[in-house]
Amino acid sequence: MRRLLAAVALLFGLISGGLAYAAPHVGAYICPACYGFRSVAPRLYVDKAASEAQVNAALTNLKAANDRVLRFYPERASHPVWLLCLSETCQNGFGRGPLAMAYLNTFVFVYPDGATVPILAHEVAHAELHKRVGVLRFIGGAVPAWFDEGLAVYISGDERYLDVKNGTIIGCRDTELAELPSDGRLFRHLAASNANALYTASACKVIDWMNEHDGMRGVIRFEQSVRSGTAFSG
Repeated sequence: MRRLLAAVALLFGLISGGLAYAAPHVGAYICPACYGFRSVAPRLYVDKAASEAQVNAALTNLKAANDRVLRFYPERASHPVWLLCLSETCQNGFGRGPLAMAYLNTFVFVYPDGATVPILAHEVAHAELHKRVGVLRFIGGAVPAWFDEGLAVYISGDERYLDVKNGTIIGCRDTELAELPSDGRLFRHLAASNANALYTASACKVIDWMNEHDGMRGVIRFEQSVRSGTAFSG
């Protein structure tokens, strides 16, 4: 019942935000078996049509993604449910959506092409921030969308948007995008046609913010202050 109530509230909020593809994802979260998923570990489900090789590769990447996030945060605060839609059959059944998406810190839905280390780490980073600042504060817009996305890019070490040398982030890639939306719906709308520039610019701005606010320690203090009611400053 608790999962059902949480999912109903989540679905209402997301659909009202324009995410029409959220409905089947939330349905799968409520009843994984009803949507063709099987449990392989606590809070972890894979689609029944996925091959053993696909499952093993995804689980290996998920472990590496969690390890990557733990290089940034000293400990995990979030423990979302994972729904790994890994087979072509599963993808066709749910239809196209983002490669992966964290539904606050409640659950993460992953399509086949999203089961990579950077993308999985990106979604873990989202779940961490959402948990740490508090769901109500996040839904209320206490954290700008560009910060949420840029921080996830940074933590994930995604080389599509970052310059990385020997495993160390040395900066972000060049981009001409200047204006970054704080509203999540607008961010997603713009990302549909200009994702590379938008995510790169968000990562650049977060790196600048971190350089001015004591890096990782500054991020953690910021999350704690937002949770306590302080407005974003930056």
